[in-house]
Amino acid sequence: MVASGIPPEALSPMNQWVMTQSGTAGEYLQAATQVQLFARQIVSLFAQIDILVLPTYMHPAIKVGEWAQLNPEETYQKIVNWIFPCPAFNVTGQPVVNIPTSFDDNNVPLGVQLVGKPNDEATILSLASSLEQIQPWTKQRPQQFS
Repeated sequence: MVASGIPPEALSPMNQWVMTQSGTAGEYLQAATQVQLFARQIVSLFAQIDILVLPTYMHPAIKVGEWAQLNPEETYQKIVNWIFPCPAFNVTGQPVVNIPTSFDDNNVPLGVQLVGKPNDEATILSLASSLEQIQPWTKQRPQQFS
């Protein structure tokens, strides 16, 4: 991020903190290699499975200001833990679809993500369509709107 030339004062406190964590070009290349190796391991798992079902997020929706009192490092860690199931598939490029399933106590939609084999969008879209036919999401409403 330092190489971007963005002035630190234009960034949020958390992104300013992230900027201070930047390493050398060599460290970046080592990290990129580790990400590529991790992606290959994830993709190899799909030789044995067709669809992986995971939660979309690991934390309920974040209320406005909920993390306002946290320092930048704590905020960053909360975000990483919240979105944990998603980045692996951003790296692999595998097809993923989020399926709404219900509402939490605050009437916020909850869902699961269906992860498919590389280049197999047809399977997850077919499954998503079948699930929609069994449990039509458009007919569900939060309690306050029912």
